[in-house]
Amino acid sequence: MNTIVQPNAIEVLPVTSLTLAPKNPRHHSVSNVKKIAQSLQSYGWTTPVLITDKGEVIAGHSRLLAAQQLTITEVPCIRLSHLTPELVESYRIADNRLALDSEWDDELLRDTLGKRAAH
Repeated sequence: MNTIVQPNAIEVLPVTSLTLAPKNPRHHSVSNVKKIAQSLQSYGWTTPVLITDKGEVIAGHSRLLAAQQLTITEVPCIRLSHLTPELVESYRIADNRLALDSEWDDELLRDTLGKRAAH
């Protein structure tokens, strides 16, 4: 049986101590980062940035860009110390791709959005 590694505690780190991955295959448009900044303002910070021990972003590039846009100086992070450089690269892809492979329940989505519009 494989052991699942549990990450360390959330650390609040200065934005200036983090670096975006230069070879991140996912790009974020200015309008996308603006939407994420609006989401942060509406819902708060709900998902930590995942980083290497050196502070390079594994997942959360767009959240970090949005934080910079909002002039947020510190962000919650989780270090994924157990990942090899190869696993860091593959996780960057998996983190983005897995959500794209999911499907919406159109009826539930319509109902949920309809209730939201009614308020």
